[in-house]
Amino acid sequence: MSSPNFGHERARRFQRALEAYPRARTTELLPLLAAARPARLGAGTAVELGSGSGYLTRLLQEMYATVYAVEKSAQMLERLPDGAVAVQVDGLVTGVAELPPGVRPDLVVSLATFHHIVERHAETGKVDDEASRVLQENSVAAWVDRLAEGGRFVLVDVGRRDDLDDTRAYLTRAAERLSAADGPSMAAADVEALDKALPDYGLRATLDVLGHPDGDLSLAGLARAYADAGYPLTTNGPITHFDETVRTHSIEGHDAYFWSAGDLAAGLARAGLSDVTVTTLPTPWLFLDKLGAYWFINELFGLDLDPEERRTGQSGTAIIDRNLTIRSDADHAIVDWQLLYATGVKRGRRGRSETSDSPPA
Repeated sequence: MSSPNFGHERARRFQRALEAYPRARTTELLPLLAAARPARLGAGTAVELGSGSGYLTRLLQEMYATVYAVEKSAQMLERLPDGAVAVQVDGLVTGVAELPPGVRPDLVVSLATFHHIVERHAETGKVDDEASRVLQENSVAAWVDRLAEGGRFVLVDVGRRDDLDDTRAYLTRAAERLSAADGPSMAAADVEALDKALPDYGLRATLDVLGHPDGDLSLAGLARAYADAGYPLTTNGPITHFDETVRTHSIEGHDAYFWSAGDLAAGLARAGLSDVTVTTLPTPWLFLDKLGAYWFINELFGLDLDPEERRTGQSGTAIIDRNLTIRSDADHAIVDWQLLYATGVKRGRRGRSETSDSPPA
């Protein structure tokens, strides 16, 4: 979940945020239980691209027999959980060559990493969107080539919705599409087993907060639960938070290229994946109070914000509020976050897109 070569201070603050609030981002992991589930718990090989300090890695280790953690930042790799196989790379585009020969993973998964893969204009130094899209797509294709036949590729990241329906209509239609596509799901017993293995993640407790019933966990079921609960979606999601707040105030800056849902679906198909689905889901970050939410955001993104307004003339909370909605209900402070969840299966070199955010022609 990393990507740029985080320095020691950036890595330290990132890890401190996750350790202080291990359940804050559990909603991002719930769809991955379905999308990335193995044939049976404890079997197979998974590769995580941009593992960071091991937030998702810990979950994958409970699901797969072997987990390769591919990461650029040495500072992040130092914090990996025991048992993960660290693979340090110069970048994800060429990093596939660093995987041990003969490894054909059953899963390649990435959470909030691909947007960091960018190409710059030679003259201006600014991010070249089209060249960055091609670079990311080429990276996907390289990793798809390493997948075992029938293996699954899962890419989760910030991105743009193509479908402009209101949230409830979009999520209801997404649930219908995903159910019709017979997408992956995780058995309730496996969810309970993972919850017991990683109690600090609070998987079952978070599902209860979301109103997801006991039973098998699927992308379609999560979409229905979010529709019923009224969690919001926007067209651009957190992109302006990255483009403005993080780029301006992070101690290490931030440059990115973000996919649209339709472009991502087409790109995964061109990379050789079949049965491609791309769905935007709410992934609200949950805290006990707003103070904790502001602290977490400041640490996770390494923001250099002044709470007393001495440098900027605005408080740090006001700067964060400009592009993120943080609200309270009876029991939680909620950061309205959302992500694209894209999956596909390797079945030869000619992929096809089954579903995406894009409305039907």
